[in-house]
Amino acid sequence: LFAFEDAANRTDYIAPSLADIPAGLEFQVLTWSDVDTNNETALFVQNCIDQKGVGMLTITGDESTLTAVLLAKEVQSIVLSPVATSTNLNQPGLQVLARTIPNILFQGAAAMEFLVHMNWTKVACVFENSDYGRSYASVVFELSQLVSEVDIKTIMFECDNQTSVERAMEQAA
Repeated sequence: LFAFEDAANRTDYIAPSLADIPAGLEFQVLTWSDVDTNNETALFVQNCIDQKGVGMLTITGDESTLTAVLLAKEVQSIVLSPVATSTNLNQPGLQVLARTIPNILFQGAAAMEFLVHMNWTKVACVFENSDYGRSYASVVFELSQLVSEVDIKTIMFECDNQTSVERAMEQAA
Protein backbone atom coordinates (compact mmCIF):
# COMPACT_ATOMS: atom_id res chain seq x y z
CA LEU A 1 0.00 0.00 0.00
CA PHE A 2 2.82 2.42 0.75
CA ALA A 3 4.22 1.88 -2.73
CA PHE A 4 0.91 2.81 -4.29
CA GLU A 5 0.63 5.90 -2.08
CA ASP A 6 4.10 6.87 -3.32
CA ALA A 7 2.97 6.41 -6.92
CA ALA A 8 -0.19 8.40 -6.27
CA ASN A 9 1.92 11.32 -4.99
CA ARG A 10 3.84 11.59 -8.27
CA THR A 11 2.61 14.43 -10.41
CA ASP A 12 4.48 13.82 -13.64
CA TYR A 13 1.64 11.75 -15.08
CA ILE A 14 -1.14 14.27 -14.48
CA ALA A 15 -1.98 16.61 -17.38
CA PRO A 16 -3.67 18.98 -17.14
CA SER A 17 -3.08 19.82 -13.52
CA LEU A 18 -6.18 19.31 -11.45
CA ALA A 19 -5.66 22.95 -10.44
CA ASP A 20 -6.24 23.93 -14.09
CA ILE A 21 -9.82 22.64 -14.03
CA PRO A 22 -12.09 25.69 -13.69
CA ALA A 23 -13.87 25.96 -10.35
CA GLY A 24 -17.54 25.12 -10.68
CA LEU A 25 -17.10 23.16 -13.91
CA GLU A 26 -20.02 20.77 -14.24
CA PHE A 27 -19.11 17.18 -15.07
CA GLN A 28 -21.22 14.54 -16.77
CA VAL A 29 -20.45 11.00 -15.59
CA LEU A 30 -19.83 7.97 -17.82
CA THR A 31 -19.83 4.68 -15.88
CA TRP A 32 -19.13 1.02 -16.66
CA SER A 33 -22.85 0.31 -16.98
CA ASP A 34 -23.22 3.06 -19.61
CA VAL A 35 -20.63 1.67 -22.01
CA ASP A 36 -20.87 -1.43 -24.13
CA THR A 37 -19.29 0.03 -27.24
CA ASN A 38 -17.18 3.00 -28.31
CA ASN A 39 -20.30 4.24 -30.10
CA GLU A 40 -21.98 4.77 -26.71
CA THR A 41 -18.89 6.64 -25.54
CA ALA A 42 -19.08 8.85 -28.64
CA LEU A 43 -22.76 9.57 -27.92
CA PHE A 44 -21.87 10.51 -24.33
CA VAL A 45 -19.11 12.87 -25.53
CA GLN A 46 -21.43 14.42 -28.12
CA ASN A 47 -24.02 15.04 -25.40
CA CYS A 48 -21.37 16.81 -23.32
CA ILE A 49 -20.28 18.88 -26.34
CA ASP A 50 -23.88 19.90 -26.98
CA GLN A 51 -24.14 21.17 -23.39
CA LYS A 52 -21.05 23.39 -23.93
CA GLY A 53 -18.60 23.86 -21.10
CA VAL A 54 -19.25 20.49 -19.49
CA GLY A 55 -16.35 18.27 -18.42
CA MET A 56 -16.44 14.49 -18.61
CA LEU A 57 -15.81 12.12 -15.71
CA THR A 58 -15.16 8.63 -17.10
CA ILE A 59 -15.41 5.82 -14.58
CA THR A 60 -14.81 3.24 -17.28
CA GLY A 61 -12.00 1.26 -18.81
CA ASP A 62 -9.03 2.58 -20.72
CA GLU A 63 -10.52 2.04 -24.18
CA SER A 64 -13.65 4.13 -23.64
CA THR A 65 -11.62 6.76 -21.76
CA LEU A 66 -9.26 7.01 -24.75
CA THR A 67 -12.26 7.41 -27.07
CA ALA A 68 -13.62 10.18 -24.83
CA VAL A 69 -10.20 11.88 -24.68
CA LEU A 70 -9.72 11.83 -28.46
CA LEU A 71 -13.17 13.33 -29.02
CA ALA A 72 -12.84 15.85 -26.16
CA LYS A 73 -9.50 17.02 -27.53
CA GLU A 74 -11.22 18.31 -30.65
CA VAL A 75 -13.57 20.55 -28.63
CA GLN A 76 -11.08 21.46 -25.89
CA SER A 77 -13.06 19.81 -23.13
CA ILE A 78 -11.62 18.05 -20.07
CA VAL A 79 -11.84 14.36 -19.20
CA LEU A 80 -11.24 13.34 -15.59
CA SER A 81 -10.59 9.67 -14.86
CA PRO A 82 -10.12 8.02 -11.48
CA VAL A 83 -9.59 4.56 -13.03
CA ALA A 84 -7.80 4.82 -16.40
CA THR A 85 -4.30 3.34 -16.13
CA SER A 86 -3.24 2.78 -19.75
CA THR A 87 0.04 4.21 -20.96
CA ASN A 88 -1.74 4.87 -24.28
CA LEU A 89 -3.34 7.82 -22.51
CA ASN A 90 0.11 9.43 -22.13
CA GLN A 91 0.42 10.20 -25.84
CA PRO A 92 1.52 13.73 -26.74
CA GLY A 93 -1.46 15.93 -27.47
CA LEU A 94 -3.81 14.24 -25.01
CA GLN A 95 -3.48 16.94 -22.37
CA VAL A 96 -7.26 17.06 -21.93
CA LEU A 97 -7.07 14.06 -19.57
CA ALA A 98 -6.55 14.51 -15.84
CA ARG A 99 -6.00 11.27 -13.92
CA THR A 100 -6.38 10.72 -10.23
CA ILE A 101 -4.48 7.42 -10.42
CA PRO A 102 -1.02 6.71 -11.87
CA ASN A 103 -0.65 4.80 -15.09
CA ILE A 104 0.23 1.11 -15.02
CA LEU A 105 3.99 1.72 -15.42
CA PHE A 106 4.11 3.93 -12.31
CA GLN A 107 2.04 1.39 -10.37
CA GLY A 108 4.36 -1.44 -11.39
CA ALA A 109 7.48 0.58 -10.59
CA ALA A 110 6.09 1.52 -7.18
CA ALA A 111 5.26 -2.13 -6.47
CA MET A 112 8.78 -3.19 -7.46
CA GLU A 113 10.32 -0.45 -5.28
CA PHE A 114 8.24 -1.72 -2.38
CA LEU A 115 9.32 -5.34 -2.91
CA VAL A 116 12.99 -4.35 -3.02
CA HIS A 117 12.59 -2.10 0.02
CA MET A 118 11.02 -4.98 1.97
CA ASN A 119 13.84 -7.34 0.81
CA TRP A 120 11.28 -9.83 -0.50
CA THR A 121 13.01 -12.19 -2.90
CA LYS A 122 10.15 -14.55 -3.85
CA VAL A 123 6.78 -12.99 -4.67
CA ALA A 124 3.57 -14.29 -6.22
CA CYS A 125 1.69 -11.73 -8.31
CA VAL A 126 -1.90 -13.01 -8.34
CA PHE A 127 -3.98 -11.15 -10.91
CA GLU A 128 -7.37 -11.37 -12.55
CA ASN A 129 -7.78 -12.22 -16.22
CA SER A 130 -8.68 -8.70 -17.37
CA ASP A 131 -6.95 -6.00 -19.39
CA TYR A 132 -5.83 -4.30 -16.18
CA GLY A 133 -4.77 -7.51 -14.44
CA ARG A 134 -2.76 -8.81 -17.40
CA SER A 135 -1.13 -5.40 -17.99
CA TYR A 136 -0.19 -4.98 -14.35
CA ALA A 137 1.25 -8.49 -14.06
CA SER A 138 3.20 -7.97 -17.27
CA VAL A 139 4.74 -4.71 -16.04
CA VAL A 140 5.66 -6.17 -12.64
CA PHE A 141 7.13 -9.29 -14.25
CA GLU A 142 9.16 -7.27 -16.79
CA LEU A 143 10.51 -5.00 -14.05
CA SER A 144 11.43 -8.04 -11.95
CA GLN A 145 13.68 -9.18 -14.80
CA LEU A 146 15.69 -5.98 -14.29
CA VAL A 147 15.96 -6.49 -10.53
CA SER A 148 17.87 -9.72 -10.00
CA GLU A 149 17.07 -9.99 -6.28
CA VAL A 150 13.30 -10.36 -6.81
CA ASP A 151 11.81 -13.54 -8.31
CA ILE A 152 8.18 -13.00 -9.42
CA LYS A 153 5.76 -15.83 -10.10
CA THR A 154 2.62 -14.66 -11.94
CA ILE A 155 -0.68 -16.48 -11.34
CA MET A 156 -3.86 -15.57 -13.20
CA PHE A 157 -7.42 -16.27 -12.10
CA GLU A 158 -10.94 -15.78 -13.48
CA CYS A 159 -12.68 -13.40 -11.07
CA ASP A 160 -16.15 -14.86 -11.67
CA ASN A 161 -14.96 -18.42 -10.96
CA GLN A 162 -14.50 -19.33 -7.28
CA THR A 163 -12.56 -22.51 -8.13
CA SER A 164 -10.14 -20.46 -10.24
CA VAL A 165 -9.62 -17.99 -7.38
CA GLU A 166 -9.01 -20.80 -4.86
CA ARG A 167 -6.58 -22.54 -7.21
CA ALA A 168 -4.65 -19.29 -7.70
CA MET A 169 -4.37 -18.80 -3.94
CA GLU A 170 -3.10 -22.36 -3.48
CA GLN A 171 -0.47 -21.84 -6.19
CA ALA A 172 0.66 -18.60 -4.55
CA ALA A 173 1.20 -20.24 -1.16
